[in-house]
Amino acid sequence: MHGRHHIPGIGTLFHHQGWFSRRVQVRFLSTGQTRWLTFTTDPTALIEIITAGRLAEARTLMSLCLTDP
Repeated sequence: MHGRHHIPGIGTLFHHQGWFSRRVQVRFLSTGQTRWLTFTTDPTALIEIITAGRLAEARTLMSLCLTDP
């Protein structure tokens, strides 16, 4: 699984999942920023971020992924 998604008001996600991997590697560029952030998450969380119905929900999910160790 790989792709690029733009979430208005939040930023752009580039994601890639290895053939046998259970985790997804994500690069995130926040709107108005020049520095990319990188995190790893599971496919379910990534789908929830991409399909979030409200901007606040997407922001919350992103912040949780960015603070996970």
